[in-house]
Amino acid sequence: MSAVTGFKMKKIDIVQGITILANLGVIAGIVFLAFELQQNTQAVRVASAQSYLTGGASLDFQIATDSEFAGLLIRGDDAESLSPTEELRLERWNYAVFRQWETAHYLHKIGALEDELWVAYRQEVHKILLRSASMQRYWSEGRYSFTPDFQGFIDTIVESSSAR
Repeated sequence: MSAVTGFKMKKIDIVQGITILANLGVIAGIVFLAFELQQNTQAVRVASAQSYLTGGASLDFQIATDSEFAGLLIRGDDAESLSPTEELRLERWNYAVFRQWETAHYLHKIGALEDELWVAYRQEVHKILLRSASMQRYWSEGRYSFTPDFQGFIDTIVESSSAR
């Protein structure tokens, strides 16, 4: 074997070694990226759940701290007893509540809201919707402001109550 041939083989070995190291670097980068994506997914889930819970707490807090508004919600079941201003307040309230519910529905659908929270949410929606004539009225008139998937979800609740 001549010196030139030996040099070429060493050069080939060095190039192959560099290629192997580069490939290992790419694989390590992919593994790191997968880990980061997993961490990011978890952070998004936590943030989504927190956002949903904060929104729901805000709606509940309004009822708990404003007796006049709580009275409006109670009187709202009798549409004839409301002034035009009260009708508007109640309509916007119902819209906000349904939008909050739709957001939670969507978050669960995309996997950002855990199943345990979703089950509790579904039960609360069912309880509130069946108890409130004003919400049922709003839904029959305003349902098309929401996604078809969410409409189906709420319709299932309404239909299940009608079957009782």
